[in-house]
Amino acid sequence: MDVIIWMPEYGGVLMKNKSYDYDVIIVGAGPAGSTTARYITLEDEDIRVLILDKRKEVGTPVQCGEGLSKISEWKTIIPKDYPLRELFSFPNKLIAQDIKYIDMISPYQTSYRLEYNGWVLYRNLFDQHLAELAINQGAELRLNTSVRGLKDKHTVLTSNGAVTGNVIVGADGPKSIIAKSCGLKTPSDLYFLCPSAVSIVKGDFYDNVKRVYFGRRYSGGFAWIFPKGDTANIGIGCELKYRTPLRKILNNFLKDLGVSSEDVLYHGGGLIPLGGPIPQTVNDNVLIVGDAAGMVFPSTGGGIGPAMIAGRECGLAIINYFNNGTSLNAYDINWRRLLESALTKSLKEKNRYLWLTKHDLLLETLLHLFGKHSFEVGGTYP
Repeated sequence: MDVIIWMPEYGGVLMKNKSYDYDVIIVGAGPAGSTTARYITLEDEDIRVLILDKRKEVGTPVQCGEGLSKISEWKTIIPKDYPLRELFSFPNKLIAQDIKYIDMISPYQTSYRLEYNGWVLYRNLFDQHLAELAINQGAELRLNTSVRGLKDKHTVLTSNGAVTGNVIVGADGPKSIIAKSCGLKTPSDLYFLCPSAVSIVKGDFYDNVKRVYFGRRYSGGFAWIFPKGDTANIGIGCELKYRTPLRKILNNFLKDLGVSSEDVLYHGGGLIPLGGPIPQTVNDNVLIVGDAAGMVFPSTGGGIGPAMIAGRECGLAIINYFNNGTSLNAYDINWRRLLESALTKSLKEKNRYLWLTKHDLLLETLLHLFGKHSFEVGGTYP
């Protein structure tokens, strides 16, 4: 796929210009893109917002573990006055399971339990809900529309023709076409993206415990079982490159769990940016958010929450830009104030423990000596 590169022009404030098709074009209808659109349209329904997504249906296919921390967990990271309840309030029908514990499973199957408050979501329904919030407030959504890049700083080239916008938002994943097109670094430019493989499996999974498995078998990552009632999200993410296909490793894990092929409802997967955020998320009138900006906790792979928090800041920065002439660079300042410290700490902890996952006996010995404190030091982040 060709990416058309343009050289940005710096300086000046770009205000509303009705000669463009839209005031804001957002590429990607995941949590980052939809939350950005939600907060733009929530504050100013007159701003014309277009969301583009290459998928035929928002939220499918599922490519992640579908976990999200509750507000009580986020309060340990985000300032007390931040409107977390407003951001993370959604219908119960989107929640597959309440989670109260995480069981960390050692290479030799010793379990260490940590208290944790979170949910396992129906991720497809969750993403659709976030998109609907923006649409109901006036945003337009175009599905089945692939983006090729930017012809210039206001023109997005798509599979259905060109469309123009005053402000462009890249929420299009760790290989972001929008970031590349405007000369910004993407996670895929900076580090190896962690591949993941996911299966949705039917069975009795009505407990309130997430299970995470460590060891050489999952070197550079871990395997997981996230319960969803009569199904579970079972997956694996390994940062190190393998000669053995990741899907084969997951199939072996499923076999060890006693899961038959008839019980597997869905296979999927994706790439997770576990190397931390990109150095620059604003370039003139282009803003980058979510996985496209590397906003994922490297020690856990959790990216839904950071995407929504940064999406809110992105939307509010765009509103202030249009209504008050405030620089779009305020977005970069604000999301970093909220998230960068925790993301950086999580990256250091991931790197500190990365080598341990390659040595089962050493990992088992340290866990035996220090117990669950080892995982608490390593950090369990939203």
